[in-house]
Amino acid sequence: MTPDELRDLCNSGKPPLEFAAALRDLDEATRKKLSTTAQEMVKESKASMRETEAQFTYQSGVKEDPELVAEHVALQKALRLSQLSLFAVGPLSAVKNYHRSLGSNDARNEKLPEAIVIMLTGRRPDWSDEWVNHVLDNQEGWNPLLQLWHVRDLMQANVIERPTSDGYINMLGFLPGTTYESKCNADILEHDIWRLFEVDTWAFHTVPSLKEIDRECWASSIEPTESEDRWFSHPYSNEGWPRTLFFLSEQGIIDRARLIDCTLAAFWRGFGIPIVCGLLRFHDLLAPTDDEIVVHEAAYRELLRNETGTVVALAIKALGRLQKVKRLDVPAFLNEVPGVFNISQKAQPKSAMSLIDRITKKDAEHRMAALPAMTAALNHEHADIQEQAVTLLSKWHTADPTIDLTGVLEAATMIAPQHRKTLEDMSGTSPTPAAGQESLQDTPPSDLAAREQAIHERLAALPEWIRTVTCLNGIPDALSNGELPPPFDPPPECPVLSGVEPIEPIKDVDALIEAAGRLQEHIESADEIERVVDGILRLGGETSGNFEEKTAAIRACKPETQSDGPSSFSDLNTMYPSVLAMIGEFASPGHGDEHASSPSFISSASPFQARYVELYGRVKTRDFGEMLSFPTHSKGWIDPRVFVDRLQRRTQSDRPLGRLDFICALLRLAPDFRAESLQKVEQLKEPYRRIVRFALGAAEYPTEADNDHVTEWLAAGRSRDPMGRLSELEALQSEMIRDDEPNNIRPAEFTWQPDQAARTIGRKRDAFAGYLIPWLNARGVVSFEPDAINRTDMVERPTVALIMTLLVSTVRLTYVDWVQLLAASHWPGNPETTMAVACRMLTVHLNDDVVTHAPLNAVMDPLLRVDQRWSDLVYVAICLGLVSKNSQTTGGAVDALIDGITDGRADALRLGATLVHVASGGWMKLNRLTDALREVVRTSVLAERVVGEILDRLIASWESLPRDGHHVLSLQVELLASLEHELSPQAREVLSGVKGSGKAVKLAKQLCAMQSSPASVPMKQAAIEAAEGRLARAERIDRYLRQAQRASSD
Repeated sequence: MTPDELRDLCNSGKPPLEFAAALRDLDEATRKKLSTTAQEMVKESKASMRETEAQFTYQSGVKEDPELVAEHVALQKALRLSQLSLFAVGPLSAVKNYHRSLGSNDARNEKLPEAIVIMLTGRRPDWSDEWVNHVLDNQEGWNPLLQLWHVRDLMQANVIERPTSDGYINMLGFLPGTTYESKCNADILEHDIWRLFEVDTWAFHTVPSLKEIDRECWASSIEPTESEDRWFSHPYSNEGWPRTLFFLSEQGIIDRARLIDCTLAAFWRGFGIPIVCGLLRFHDLLAPTDDEIVVHEAAYRELLRNETGTVVALAIKALGRLQKVKRLDVPAFLNEVPGVFNISQKAQPKSAMSLIDRITKKDAEHRMAALPAMTAALNHEHADIQEQAVTLLSKWHTADPTIDLTGVLEAATMIAPQHRKTLEDMSGTSPTPAAGQESLQDTPPSDLAAREQAIHERLAALPEWIRTVTCLNGIPDALSNGELPPPFDPPPECPVLSGVEPIEPIKDVDALIEAAGRLQEHIESADEIERVVDGILRLGGETSGNFEEKTAAIRACKPETQSDGPSSFSDLNTMYPSVLAMIGEFASPGHGDEHASSPSFISSASPFQARYVELYGRVKTRDFGEMLSFPTHSKGWIDPRVFVDRLQRRTQSDRPLGRLDFICALLRLAPDFRAESLQKVEQLKEPYRRIVRFALGAAEYPTEADNDHVTEWLAAGRSRDPMGRLSELEALQSEMIRDDEPNNIRPAEFTWQPDQAARTIGRKRDAFAGYLIPWLNARGVVSFEPDAINRTDMVERPTVALIMTLLVSTVRLTYVDWVQLLAASHWPGNPETTMAVACRMLTVHLNDDVVTHAPLNAVMDPLLRVDQRWSDLVYVAICLGLVSKNSQTTGGAVDALIDGITDGRADALRLGATLVHVASGGWMKLNRLTDALREVVRTSVLAERVVGEILDRLIASWESLPRDGHHVLSLQVELLASLEHELSPQAREVLSGVKGSGKAVKLAKQLCAMQSSPASVPMKQAAIEAAEGRLARAERIDRYLRQAQRASSD
């Protein structure tokens, strides 16, 4: 075959299988001769397609030219065949670059993978193994290029060895529609099935519970019965691996002992919760006998140190069976069991102590060996576990008063005060406070008086306006009355820049090259995207030594070459392709479009792409200069002084001003330095002077004559007052200014709906729920008013686009951290939309141990903004986070609440009311709540007082004692005892009517008997700590403003 014949063949439009047959039997010399031609054909086809695509309008509702569409289809077929030819004649580097583009549904329907198998079978290149493993490592699980049967065909033809890639086992683990015979041939049973326990696959995702399984049927037959669901890959069917493996072991086809061993070893593989749950059920299905447990006893003992509570429970249950039949290796068990107390749950430590109790009850000689376990239990975070350990030690001490507990007392540094006293009595030592547990009553009143006097002096030293905007004026009265100061609920003019990190602009071309290359590989943050774009706009017209060499890697980074690259590149190419195009244009002027897919396309799911399209237009026309909307600080904030200077330089240059760049800059203006900036605005040209004056708070308002700039005035208004109604804009006669659109004239008002949340939380989700877009099942959890969104020219109304992108759109990429943060940074003054997303996500994932495809860290970001008020949605998010099953989510809520209590953002009354509102759904698990709040109260006396007030409000709301109410009452007993305080009359009335017996009733009576101390030192200390925390913010802001003033005067 000649090069011309190959070109004709690639342009022939032949079906792929026929095309592959034509190239299958070429000799190696011919293949080498045609390699260059094939690679040139791929490049030429891509270039032709780009030229054709550039002629498309990409406008919704506009029909494209049929001839242009037909030409594009023909070019697409030529490109696919050219790429396909690389497998017959090209090098490994070429197929590595292009195989991913053949993995679409269209490619599979056209039998392209089968064509690849044909050509590789005929050619047998020495790189076949490397290529197959590379594909299996990188292809998408839901849309793979190679299926298992393709790989097996290549193996049986001796083209490749058995793949070492985990992707091979991943495909084996999910085989819908595959027969038992094809799946369980001798080769797979001998080599592959055991790796199902080593690789993260779907094999154990859908194991039913034992009560749903007909065990005798599963053991004797692989066929489903008439009563069993025959839906594909259902665990009952013959396509489910758990049933298949169980059947094979029961029939003696595979080694049952090895199956048990692999199952136990799998718990150390770091699998996610769905797989761990499946493996636990599979272990229960295997039902090891006592003899089998003895054989694997060492493996069970090791599982006592596992981080997953359910796995530890499995181990305790198995070892408990051995103890009952007197076959347990007790010394070895007691050596391992302290590891159980490292997990935060209570159930498994309680079970472990019950087993220790049974062992030592019959064999007292094991008590000394069990003391390390008791010490670990006394250091457990839950008071219930500590109490159980003290009770068991008391039994031992009663039976043998000579037992030495001194070492236990010294090592039990985390034990609660009430339990420490009991342990001290048993050990015969004098009472001494543990580290970090000094009595609050030891704080001399004189010290508190000195701190209170210092607070008054610090208040007097602050400017009056700072005291006002930071909500400090209520501190003197609060201290005199022993109350907590008013919460931090600032007006819009409260400065924020002292509480966020400044963003350093890129200094020179070399730094820009480094940052741009890094961004192509990994998106560290939303701020980094803005830094690179700003750097290109300012420095794009400059070069440095060896520029071509330094930017070679950037130029080589294109969508087709990054098909196996980092997911962040694909995400950026999907949401903001103009950013990649700008990077490409910087490195290779005139070729920016080659570095992104459809760089000028703007979807309704990504309206913020429009600003980058506008900025990309500047780069393409070599209109270099400052980017008005580049943030000076994190979260998107811009120092107004810097903005005015940028705008003045831009308008004086007589170069066009980007509308979207200007609008975004207005929305990002910080409250700081607005008065100072207004003095410089007068030099600006119209209409910018009046618009900016309005944004900065001056008495300047729009008129009917401003209808050509309505969206600029809207952005200015939303910068002036992010949370208020903009009645001033009603003078504008435009469809863009509406009263029924959220975040237009009226700010969106969000409401979390507890009844809808209860339905969402209670909804049973299938095995694929963690991989579906959660908001599809929870749209009604958060509602907003007004709710009429006008999608026309929405790109010019970012405040509306935020709701559209984050709440209404169903695009998957809004579940990527940096996408969320970048969208929110367009309007940092109002984070309510982000909090609405947070409340929705937290509701959907409330009972999920592991949360995937949901950037909870990103949407919880507003909780960390130290100088912005906490809205109702923030309080809802904190309450949801506190009762979440996910430890990372709970930890984030705990940390935010601790900081909010310290600096005054957290209002105990509002938080208590919100907790009552959230609890009204009837699904809240109070043990989760109190576990989280225990972490909070450990940090300060102030935290104890705030949490005590929150729980008091919750108790007062009860109509009857909840089933798990003892968790709340137990914590409240500890708090009020520590604070020397008592219940409110409302809470006392609820508990005084409780009848019956039990732990909760005893706690209720104990609470009702508590009386406040008239001179409670802890209550006074809490009020002083609250005042000091609020003062710290005001003093930080004052220092920052003074330093900035000195810097500007210098």
